Amino acid sequence: MASGWYEKRILTALQTLSPSILQMRLGSMADRDIAIALETLVHEDREAVIRALPAAKGVRVRQEREYMSRVFVSPAHRGKMAERLADALEGRSGSRGGTWIAPPGSRKKGGRSGR
Repeated sequence: MASGWYEKRILTALQTLSPSILQMRLGSMADRDIAIALETLVHEDREAVIRALPAAKGVRVRQEREYMSRVFVSPAHRGKMAERLADALEGRSGSRGGTWIAPPGSRKKGGRSGR
């Protein structure tokens, strides 16, 4: 059961699209972006998305989920990635932008470093 509007869009796509179309559309998204988007879904829905992925991509998304569990991702960014996942499943170009993780120590006290 979904908890928000983009989750409902994701579930509708999972229920109505053929497996080959799902794989094609999900294959165009970065593994990390899918992993972040999955955090907005309940467990059963997460697993449904992962089952729709090609096997190798499913393994990589699970690995990214493990990695991302140790990194802070804001609720707003998770929502943005969920919206991007819904757009991709619907065949829309949708929102652009991906995920960039700052290297450890890149945020120094007192503002920007190196500038």
